[in-house]
Amino acid sequence: MGSVIAILLGMVTMLVIGVFVLSFIILMNNCNMMSDRVRQSEAALGLANDRANRDPLTSVKNKYSYVEAENMINQKIENGEMENFAVAVFDVNDLKYINDTHGHQFGDEYIRLSCGIICQQFKRSPVYRVGGDEFAALLTGEDYENRQELGEEISKLSIRNNSSDDYRLPVIAMGIEEYKRGEDVNIHSVFERADRAMYRNKKELKKHERL
Repeated sequence: MGSVIAILLGMVTMLVIGVFVLSFIILMNNCNMMSDRVRQSEAALGLANDRANRDPLTSVKNKYSYVEAENMINQKIENGEMENFAVAVFDVNDLKYINDTHGHQFGDEYIRLSCGIICQQFKRSPVYRVGGDEFAALLTGEDYENRQELGEEISKLSIRNNSSDDYRLPVIAMGIEEYKRGEDVNIHSVFERADRAMYRNKKELKKHERL
């Protein structure tokens, strides 16, 4: 009788262990599935955030993303933590003429080509499309150190394209201004100086208008 009870107890014990192991496996599978779902949700959220911060036409950062960067930089300026940087402002010449005479599809391609030139020159800096035909770049590191040389390359290209009869070649007006520690209380004042410099350059290019 005792041996029968022992056998039954052994079977019950094995059954309990089996149920426990099975429950543990199911629990781990559920945890893995939940982790996968969390990762998928995080990836989807990251993708959605990235799309919300990107300009759909050019794939560079958009005005919303620029405002976020602006707020971050202003905070660093206020805390005295901001390192050297410069703001470059760009405006694509002749876009209205191209849209009116050749259509908006061609105008879109003109914007993409112009954006590509800007990104190629300032490849280490974030570029933002802050308006229909206006871009901005926040220059730090090597791009900040080499800003004059890099800017001159765009100016030379724009002057060369401006003398061409081929309206498909982008002409980009540009202004670059550096942050002055102790004078600039926010990035807006740097942007405003760069914007004024860009409009001066735009007027110079217009003196030799190709269209």
